Amino acid sequence: MDEFEFFKGWNGWVLDVERLVLMFSKNCRYEVDLEECINSSRILDRIMQVSRKTWASSDVVSGLVCALHDTLAVQSIFCPCGTSRSVIKNDIRRLVAVNIKSRKRQEIACSGPDIYKDKSGGII
Repeated sequence: MDEFEFFKGWNGWVLDVERLVLMFSKNCRYEVDLEECINSSRILDRIMQVSRKTWASSDVVSGLVCALHDTLAVQSIFCPCGTSRSVIKNDIRRLVAVNIKSRKRQEIACSGPDIYKDKSGGII
């Protein structure tokens, strides 16, 4: 399984690239399936579901919002200027790949490549 925690600020959330899920597993195991995040209302629903969990601190919820932003570009793709948009499930994998690649370039320019580590600690 390709699991990577790509960015600081995800606060324990990890992207499983193969299954396209964001996973949280610090004090419990919880998953958000990105292929189900096809419109802004579903994305908001996932955020609100997590926020009501007893284990979900404000840092955990904030980390999820950051992870969703980095993987799906929520503001620009799903709700630009307050307009709700949808994508088809088949486009989610491409969307995630494009956004992660773009985000990596931004981070490398600011921080250097050492922040991209796979679960064994190797640099990706």
